[in-house]
Amino acid sequence: MSGIGQSNDISVKSPFPTQACLQVGIRTWDTPKHELQDIQWMSALQRPQRSADRSGAGPHEFRMFGRIAGAIRDIAFDDHIIIYLLRRRNAARRSFLEDAMEQPLLEIRDLTASFRIEKKWVVAIKDIEFSIHRGETLGIVGESGCGKSVTSMSILRLFPKTSFRIDKGEVLFSGRDLTKITDHEMSRVRGKEISMIFQDSMTSLNPVLTVGNQLEEAFLLHGTYTRQQAEQKAIEFLTQVGIPSPERRIREYPHQLSGGMRQRVMIAMALAQRPPLIIADEPTTALDVTIQAQIMELLKTLKRDIGSSIMLITHDMGVVADMADRILVMYAGMTMETGTARDIFKNPLHPYTQGLLAAIPRKDKDIGHLYSIEGTVPSLQTMPQGCRFCDRCTKAMERCHTECPGMIEHDGHGVRCFLYADKQEG
Repeated sequence: MSGIGQSNDISVKSPFPTQACLQVGIRTWDTPKHELQDIQWMSALQRPQRSADRSGAGPHEFRMFGRIAGAIRDIAFDDHIIIYLLRRRNAARRSFLEDAMEQPLLEIRDLTASFRIEKKWVVAIKDIEFSIHRGETLGIVGESGCGKSVTSMSILRLFPKTSFRIDKGEVLFSGRDLTKITDHEMSRVRGKEISMIFQDSMTSLNPVLTVGNQLEEAFLLHGTYTRQQAEQKAIEFLTQVGIPSPERRIREYPHQLSGGMRQRVMIAMALAQRPPLIIADEPTTALDVTIQAQIMELLKTLKRDIGSSIMLITHDMGVVADMADRILVMYAGMTMETGTARDIFKNPLHPYTQGLLAAIPRKDKDIGHLYSIEGTVPSLQTMPQGCRFCDRCTKAMERCHTECPGMIEHDGHGVRCFLYADKQEG
């Protein structure tokens, strides 16, 4: 059996007697000798599976090949059949891992969503597009009311259907469109595959349940834990996020904890199932500066330890400078600019991004007075006809008030501004 797993060919001719191997699934057997006694893995063989090629290999394919190869060693199959199965397993594993590195974990395509206000549907976010890869941190910044939290809650479908709808677009998580799945399937995604740290821990935690009950729920709903096992896991995660005396804290109520501790509990709940993606919606809101630094350092440590991606929502440019790999700048429900953190800070293109960075206090120079962007974010019912930032922009042109610019590529950035559209045309 030398050379097992050395071949990259996943289209090797099947050694089974009667074309038994169809794509990845094995469906028929010639003789009673092949009517195996192990019903569990036999039923797995007979279940249709996807092809183990670059278009569809997944973890269940290479796990199935390994189980089959291990099981048939004891039932008088020839070695070349086992070699065939193990080669298929290894090829499927390689294909899956390569695809996992290339494919975004989360990809938002042309997402537009509306709220029902006074019997009319009003657009809240429009034409949102971005992606997050495995192990990456995406920072989403903008003033309050720019649509950051609406975008995150749209991903998890947390708004009631009676007052919120997704008008168009796709929310692809590991290739699956979350806008198309059922409510039951979505409930399995929340917490286990995508978790969220909400911005106000006092209102997000249930005041009439102990911290332990709320944290244990994540293990009881998504796992096969007993109540006692769930309590031990809760203590383990509270310890991991730096809460002292976790055995005592799990029996306390949210109001008995400090703001920093409540936020750590929220982080522990989000990490309970070690999800691939964590959405952190202003996780340091209402915390003092020292606690903010501790929380952000905790997130970086946990990201490194469990390998999760983070979607960090904040209006603090200093936080994203320290945490984010890439940055998405939002204003009035639309993307204004996107790029790497280095590019955004070194060479901001959109006037709104430039204004946000100019408003950051500086220690290295005397700026006289702190810059502020004149005006406020428009309400959903009073959005400008053209560019949504035109009423506050110091570089607005006549066409900005009547036309809405599209996203264009300029100097490695994505930017929504006519200033660069004209340069591109030139």
